[in-house]
Amino acid sequence: MVGYILLALLAAFLAVILVRALRFQPKQQPAISQEAVEFDRQAATDALAQLIRCKTISYSDHSLEDDAEFEKLISLLPNLYPHVFRVCSFDRLPDRALLLRWPGKHSENPSVMMAHYDVVPVDEEKWEQPPFSALIQDGVMWGRGTLDTKGTFNAVFSAANHLIAQGFVPEND
Repeated sequence: MVGYILLALLAAFLAVILVRALRFQPKQQPAISQEAVEFDRQAATDALAQLIRCKTISYSDHSLEDDAEFEKLISLLPNLYPHVFRVCSFDRLPDRALLLRWPGKHSENPSVMMAHYDVVPVDEEKWEQPPFSALIQDGVMWGRGTLDTKGTFNAVFSAANHLIAQGFVPEND
């Protein structure tokens, strides 16, 4: 008897889930206007290539890491993104963390833009192109970090650099 009750409850539960799934309608989202954004595409591409050429490989065993490659990347930043470094404060934190503060009109509700610039080790022999070459072939840049990490890192810096050059000041830090 108890088994039949549990089976009936399970069937009712599944029926409710099924009905709710079938009746589900996503909320209507407002249309997003897509505007063409003018920026220096070549400068952003060149900056990404320079970042890719830095072998910032992180290992579980930090003794395997090449500190010079991390320092090389960090030393490139003020030249690649001069407006960012003119306006933003720059602090180096433990474990190679970098913190920049872009002052806004207010500081009560700050935003965070984040990315990392290290990559994980890979078997370089299995790559079709050298993984730190930043070779552009058929409109595609090859390299460790192009899609993740350094690509995001470059996008955040390039966007901020462009906006600062235009005189933009964010509402909040």
